[in-house]
Amino acid sequence: MERVFNGDGVKLFADRGLAETFVFTYLNKQDAVADAPAGKADQTVNLKVIQNEMKYDQASFTVKAGTVVDIVLENPDFMQHNLVIIKPGTLQTVGQAANKIAADPRGAEMNYVPDMPEVLFATQLVNPRKR
Repeated sequence: MERVFNGDGVKLFADRGLAETFVFTYLNKQDAVADAPAGKADQTVNLKVIQNEMKYDQASFTVKAGTVVDIVLENPDFMQHNLVIIKPGTLQTVGQAANKIAADPRGAEMNYVPDMPEVLFATQLVNPRKR
């Protein structure tokens, strides 16, 4: 599976937003999102990294299947952070693999994201005080 990473100000996953791509590929709701105009979000989810913790300010969020959702990740922390969407029930597996990458000197080049089928989508690392 090829993952496309975003850069500052560049929309995730080419012409589709994160939630739209997730619905399109993982849940196979092709008809629900095929007619959605690119760049027209039905909902915006704002996630913010909690400073000095490896957490977001929201433990979860819910969106209606088939809607276009923009996810904005704000990083007020001193270190880089990213957002990784994984298959349900795979947190431990992906977390252990990510911990191994964190010990690798080339980990940042991989955005600390393991190359495994459990990882559906991921952003590149968001620099401190960026979105």
